[in-house]
Amino acid sequence: MRVALIARALLTVGLFTGVISCHSEAEHAAGEASLVEAAPTRDPKIDALVGEIDGARLKSRLTTLVNLGTRNSTSPEFVKALEFCESELATLGYTTRRQSVRVSGKETFNLIWEKKGTEDGVVVVGAHLDSINQSFSGDRQAPGADDNGSGSVGALEIAHVFATRSLKKTMRFVLFTGEEQGLYGSEAYVASLSAAEKSAITAVLNMDMIATRNGTGGPGVLLEGATRSQAMLDGLASAGATYTTLAIKTSLRAYNSDHVSFLDAGIPSVLTIEANDLQNRNMHTKNDTLDKIDWSLMTSILTMNIAYLAGEAGIVDGVSENSDAGNGNAGNDGDAGASENESDAGTDEVVNPAEQRTQAVELGADDVSAR
Repeated sequence: MRVALIARALLTVGLFTGVISCHSEAEHAAGEASLVEAAPTRDPKIDALVGEIDGARLKSRLTTLVNLGTRNSTSPEFVKALEFCESELATLGYTTRRQSVRVSGKETFNLIWEKKGTEDGVVVVGAHLDSINQSFSGDRQAPGADDNGSGSVGALEIAHVFATRSLKKTMRFVLFTGEEQGLYGSEAYVASLSAAEKSAITAVLNMDMIATRNGTGGPGVLLEGATRSQAMLDGLASAGATYTTLAIKTSLRAYNSDHVSFLDAGIPSVLTIEANDLQNRNMHTKNDTLDKIDWSLMTSILTMNIAYLAGEAGIVDGVSENSDAGNGNAGNDGDAGASENESDAGTDEVVNPAEQRTQAVELGADDVSAR
């Protein structure tokens, strides 16, 4: 994920500062603006939720994924990663399903499950499960601890925490395949949705690289979305300020991760990613290993995300009467066609799949790039 140095226009709370063209990491960093807000009162129900985040469980699950050696989208190891996630989710009462996706002419799969709500509306939590090593061909030595084992086990942890809670909105989870080759999994998922299913989605929270501190600064997070995601950006920033000590920045330049596929379809979506991600020199190499993981940072970003999701999905007092979390039969099982573009961002910049991760692209203030 995210090897291109792409210019971003950044937003402070309530004020857009205009287009900033950042051609170097120093300019990129200088263009980002921190969010400083008075922290709202903490909610005891949310404190109880985030208190259930289990560091040992996170480490155990991530170790299992990393020890596979690779999770290249079309490799046998990717299937093993799917099977591991399916087993973990089955113990929590979730029913999962696989969605077939074609990548480079080969079959691979998204993994989908959900926690049914009592009312209308769907909140999607996503992360890509695949990994890649751009220094080698095929499936050789791509441990992908941070990119994106961290986001994948983060999705499992969120599912774990909410498994016994009652929610007003349905919370749907998707582990995407084919992100590293060009957002294939998320595009296939969005293309499989009917117009009614798209309109039912009120928010998409994407996690990609949430567990490495880059540079010498303190722990921080970047919230990346678009104008149509402004309510999400505000909500996540508020949750982060209330329940964590993270340094929070936002960007209206969405690129190179699965939130882009939803934004292109007019669906509000935000990426949560570790701060200064362009300084991470281990992604897409054999060096993206467990010893680089900052467990405290991962826990903080998950705390922010869970606090936001509790409000967006509408957590109900108490626990579910049925411990079965619900089924994962979301969307269609048919072949994915071209996704409907309902973007309100103006003319989007389209990057050729072969160039997506090497070409620097300058976009308008609220444009999104897609493969």
